[in-house]
Amino acid sequence: MSLRLVVNKEFRDVRRSRMLWSILGLGVGFMVLLMMIVHLAASESPTGTEFIEFFAGIGGQLIFPILALIVGYMALVGERQSGSIRILHGLPHSRREILIGKFIGRAGVIAAAVIGSFVAVTALSVLLLDSVAVVNLVLVAGATTLFAVTFVGIAVGISASTESRGRAMAGAIGAYFLFAVIWEPLVAGIHYLIEGSLVGYQAPAWYFLLRRLSPAFAFTDLVSAILDTHVPALFSWPVEQIPAEEFEQEGTLLLSNRVAGELPFYLEGWFAAVVLCAWIALALGVGNRLFRSADLA
Repeated sequence: MSLRLVVNKEFRDVRRSRMLWSILGLGVGFMVLLMMIVHLAASESPTGTEFIEFFAGIGGQLIFPILALIVGYMALVGERQSGSIRILHGLPHSRREILIGKFIGRAGVIAAAVIGSFVAVTALSVLLLDSVAVVNLVLVAGATTLFAVTFVGIAVGISASTESRGRAMAGAIGAYFLFAVIWEPLVAGIHYLIEGSLVGYQAPAWYFLLRRLSPAFAFTDLVSAILDTHVPALFSWPVEQIPAEEFEQEGTLLLSNRVAGELPFYLEGWFAAVVLCAWIALALGVGNRLFRSADLA
């Protein structure tokens, strides 16, 4: 019952927040605008799969995770700085219920933004494209929602672990930079130290598992499995020595072709969703542990 009260309060606060709705409205509008620009600027009309890949690339890997971090990083630290957290904690709520309630409320907001964009993109697809893979679009929208909610969990966990807005903001920016920008060269560097060479077309399974432990790469792996085609990371580094002809053939960069022998279960597409869920649990677990011992006075 206490958790429900916290969630209801969070949804009420979100509905009253003009800043949050402005941010989310800009995100959805920017996504639709980019889709229109790509369609108008392309020499040939993009296929349904290319349209979905663009949704997963710009929206999934850039716009929605950044919005998720913005929505989540002030969830608790903002109320701690204003002192309103003491009032909330004075009611019959445990700190864990406050944390989970904040997460559910913020996750609901970002999920609404993704679904709103999905509806708009679906409408555009029907109007602009000859054929629309609606099932794939729905599955990719679901994967994008899970990915964005993962970053909400990370941001709320950071917010619960810090006492100042500046540290929470730095933590949120650092999390995105680590997982989306520099994770690939870090993992490639580990491969070089162990194997003594750069990553080639075929690589050991542990390399792809270590790379997948980043939420960003778990997301691209999940979308690749849904579309049955390789979806590259938005911030991709030239750290792998792959022959140019491999890029020209569709599907050759799927993990099933780059790992010798049978693909391990932890590199199957469904396991990428498990990784994202694990990050939510880990971030909230660490945040809850630190939040329980924090001095709210």
